[in-house]
Amino acid sequence: MYNSGGAIQAVDILSKSSASGIRIKGRGPGIFGAYSNTRPKSCTVNSEETEFEFREDKLPKLRIPARTSSWDIVISY
Repeated sequence: MYNSGGAIQAVDILSKSSASGIRIKGRGPGIFGAYSNTRPKSCTVNSEETEFEFREDKLPKLRIPARTSSWDIVISY
């Protein structure tokens, strides 16, 4: 989390024969970023498709809305 009082509470690896990803549970608003060598196919916050930024720094970034007290991010590959 960048410039916020947010915190990560749990991380789970998602693996199926057709897709893989990571689920991150946390709390607090702000910009979330995590290193990823591969560009994600999609990102969701609380089951809603969310736009994300992915540049040459290989750091997908997405915004957690200001009035979100807890969140569940899924980054799919």
